[in-house]
Amino acid sequence: MVVRAKEELVAAGEGSPDSERKCDSNVVSPSLSMSALESDSPDVHGGSKARWICFVLAWLSYAGLTALRKPLGVGKKPLASDLKLGKTQLGFLDMSFLLPYAVVQVTVGSQADKVQPYLVLFLSLLVSSLSMLTFGSWSSLYPLAFLLFIAGSAQAFGWPACVKLISGWFPGRASSNVFGFFGTCTSIGGVGGTMIAVYLLQWSWRSSFYPQALVVVCTYLCS
Repeated sequence: MVVRAKEELVAAGEGSPDSERKCDSNVVSPSLSMSALESDSPDVHGGSKARWICFVLAWLSYAGLTALRKPLGVGKKPLASDLKLGKTQLGFLDMSFLLPYAVVQVTVGSQADKVQPYLVLFLSLLVSSLSMLTFGSWSSLYPLAFLLFIAGSAQAFGWPACVKLISGWFPGRASSNVFGFFGTCTSIGGVGGTMIAVYLLQWSWRSSFYPQALVVVCTYLCS
């Protein structure tokens, strides 16, 4: 019975050396599959220099966006004194920036995944910078609130675009360490923006918004 069973297996082609070789040829080793995945990643194709240039530009871009938010808080007291604004009106200005920032980032901020992140970041920096550059030229509540609304909506796209860029250039386990360093841009950008605004406040609250024109330069570097 055993001999007959072996003969039937050989006749069916199972257990033959040829069939074993065919099975082995269809098996992909883990090392080969990992190398194939790594070769398709932008990290390998872009090279170390290109990805770190991308990291630095993204870091500077979001640090600039963070710095853009500081002049309003620093110059709020002289602004209120100059334009005769009360606490309710100052709160309205804060809401004009924070509300669209939160709503846009939660609802449509993920659209940066569907569009080129470079383009999204470029437009975010450009619109935010232009709105804040003209902020000091107005002396009425509603134009100021409108400019803050535009700036808040534009800045909401900054973080998703930066995350998309960094995760594309630093895939896998490297992204956790890289994002740790990238997170320092919010603290350093905030401190830097506050220091510049405080220094320029000795002339007027309007002048504290003008140095943010440097952020426009970053938009061209990232384009």
